[in-house]
This record gives sequence, structure tokens and C-alpha cells, in this order.
Amino acid sequence: MKRLMQGVLSIAVLCCATGLWAQTPYFHWYKMDEGSGSVIANSASQAGMGSIAASGVFTDGSTVATPTWTSPGGIGSYAVDLSTPTAFLDSGLDPDIHLNTIDFTIEMLVNANGVSPGGKSLCCMCTSSAVEVAFYIGSPSNSVALQVGSTVVATGSTSIHDGNWHHVALVYDRSAQTATGYIDGSQEFQATAQNWTFSSGTKVVYGNGRTTSSFARWTGLMDEIKLDNTARSPSQFALPGSGGGDGGGGDESCSTSTHSGMEWIFVVLAVMLVAVRVGRPREA
Repeated sequence: MKRLMQGVLSIAVLCCATGLWAQTPYFHWYKMDEGSGSVIANSASQAGMGSIAASGVFTDGSTVATPTWTSPGGIGSYAVDLSTPTAFLDSGLDPDIHLNTIDFTIEMLVNANGVSPGGKSLCCMCTSSAVEVAFYIGSPSNSVALQVGSTVVATGSTSIHDGNWHHVALVYDRSAQTATGYIDGSQEFQATAQNWTFSSGTKVVYGNGRTTSSFARWTGLMDEIKLDNTARSPSQFALPGSGGGDGGGGDESCSTSTHSGMEWIFVVLAVMLVAVRVGRPREA
């Protein structure tokens, strides 16, 4: 019985440790901590594996373009100011290879910085000539919006045009076929019947459409871009200036409360495992 209990506890400890490790985003985590240059390190857990690029590159669509560096949006040392020169972040990720069968979440910290953000792109899955999915800021609401193909399928109502940093997120749940948009952890829209299949040749691009579409390039501030292979909940989001989570303070877990709780569970299970081993009768 004690051997069984020891085995169960060992598995539980391993699961908790795995959960803590898995809090780092899977595909992209551009912290924007370089402070100079146009190449941005990808700190996600799978950076550099397969066709997932180890870094993203700011470009103007034809050549490398260096953004203006500025103060961060809540964590780290820097953020980027994309008002000048013309620049957007091309990740090189192929959504047809990596996103066609899974849930995923796109997150970032943005600040319109005094310029109307209406009609400007946050993230697009697109080719050089067509948008398949665009997460952008709608006009005239200045809130998050979603376009699939040539159809606007959802728009929010809360404006981000106030000079402050905001966390924006798009959560895609493939089994539920929903795409949900958030601002600062509050739901702004939910589009239903969304069964997305990305075409060969599409790329994941941040801050522009990488296309000849009508989407304008993002011209505000941007920081902490993430792409995860799960449908994350608002409690896991990176809220700016919250004093915890990815966007505030020094904690870089998914969320302060989840992270702390899992650490305590890990400690308790480890103590129980030691107790079982100590209490086990010695063989003669």
C-alpha cells in the first residue's frame, strides 16, 4: 500500500512540476527587451524547433526595418514604437502547419500613443495578397475586432484610444468553434461557428497585414507579444501594471495566483512523498 501511495505521489509531483514548466507560451514570446536593432528573440518554449523561428524580424515588407525603442508596457526593459519608421514584426510561423488542428491564444500589450488606432492591425494570418484572419482595432469604436476572409465577424465596444497600455487577446477554441476577443481581461466579443483552416503560404504577422489589403499598419506602442497553443483564460492573461502575471511586476508566469498555488501544491506533495519514504519499515 505504501509503495502504491509513493507511486501516486511521485506522479502527482511530476504533474505539478510539468504544469509549472508549461506556463511559458509554446510558439511565440517576444519580450522586446533588446533595446536596439530589428531582430527580436523568441523566448517561447519551442523557439528554434522545426520551422518555428528562433527570432522574429521587423521589416517594412521588402527589407529589414529597425523600430524605435521606448519604455516597456509593464515588464522588462523596453517596448517598440512603430510610429516611425514603417515596421512590422514578421514571425515566419506557418499557421497551416502549426495552428490548423489546435486551440491557440494571441496576446500583446499595446498603447495607441495618441494616434487613432482604428483600422490598424494587431495580428494577421495572411499571404502577401490576402488576409485569412485578422485581429485588429475597429473603426470608429477603437476596440478589438475580428475579420475572417473579407467579412468582419465581430467587434468590441471598449476604446483603447486613451494613451494607456492595454492587454489585448484573441482566444481561439477549435472544439467550441469560437473566437473570443478581450481587452484587459474583459470579454469584448465572441464569434461563433469559427472553423478555421489556414492555407499553405500564410504567415503569422504582428502589427500589419503583410498584404495588399486595406488594413493599416499599427503605429502605436507594442510589447510582450505571445502566441500559445492553448485557449487561455482571462486569469492567465498578462495585464499591464497589475503587479503580477506576465505584464506587471517581476513574475513571468501565466498568472500570479495560479503560479503561487501550484508552487504550494508542489511543496506539500514533495513533503508527503518524503514522509512516506521515511515512514516505510526497513527490511531486516
